[in-house]
Amino acid sequence: NEKQQPLTLAQVNAKIGTENQQVTLEDDPVKLAAVWDAIRANKSGDALRMLAQIPSARRGTGYWIASGHLHFRLGNYGEAQAAFGKAVANDPNNTESLLRLALALRFDDSRKSSNAWDAPRDLCKRVMQLDPTNVPAYVIRGLCAKSNEEEIGYFKTAAALDPEDFCAQYNLGVAMLS
Repeated sequence: NEKQQPLTLAQVNAKIGTENQQVTLEDDPVKLAAVWDAIRANKSGDALRMLAQIPSARRGTGYWIASGHLHFRLGNYGEAQAAFGKAVANDPNNTESLLRLALALRFDDSRKSSNAWDAPRDLCKRVMQLDPTNVPAYVIRGLCAKSNEEEIGYFKTAAALDPEDFCAQYNLGVAMLS
């Protein structure tokens, strides 16, 4: 009907019943490499502009990790959480996405409730199930611990898995001083 307004993609998906199906998108590795080069050079504005130029059909897990990383670096924890959440939705077993989402949740000052760190703890637990030797999972889990003893236990495990890991050793030392 010529008098109808064009439908959005979400409306079309709803009409054909595909809105809840997982769509895996593929990243543009060349453009993402340039984004990460800009990030490493501390050119966040350039990295954000490059990310904005990537078409939505090429916004896969890597895109959302880079976007979340930039927002996290800029202190936009809500935006970082949303981006890392999209990376997890795109690839639910991607340990990097899971851990970055856990960090964004952990360092978000707006999450003040008593159970605010349940979600980051659960994400770390999931990563540890996927990869029991993932040192960052134990470090981040330690940062979300409910007690000093629990915190020390996770940092000790991380340090035992990789005695050269600075974050594990540093956090273990700080926790033991507490």
